Amino acid sequence: MTTSRTEAPALPTLLTTREVATAGRVTSGTILNHVRTGKLPAHKVGGDWRIRLEDAQEFLTGLPADEQAAAIEDKVRELVAAAPPLTDAQRTRLQQLFDTVDTDAEAS
Repeated sequence: MTTSRTEAPALPTLLTTREVATAGRVTSGTILNHVRTGKLPAHKVGGDWRIRLEDAQEFLTGLPADEQAAAIEDKVRELVAAAPPLTDAQRTRLQQLFDTVDTDAEAS
């Protein structure tokens, strides 16, 4: 009899208050205050607080995780639209760089 294995769902990435504080360029105390007041969801693991990566990103950016990607894409489009056109030399150099990346990807 053959048994099929199903993949376990991906576990969330958990961060320490120090890691979140470093990312947000604030003190660990500031993060702990937000955890204690409920502004930043967290869970006690042993004696330490752990914060889901998605919750930390949303807290630090003020945007839900799915909206972060859209906001970044919008900003990139805005920057590209405002940029001057590429010269022929710049186009050639970019093509060389992309060709190198493509070759490296095929080799691995």
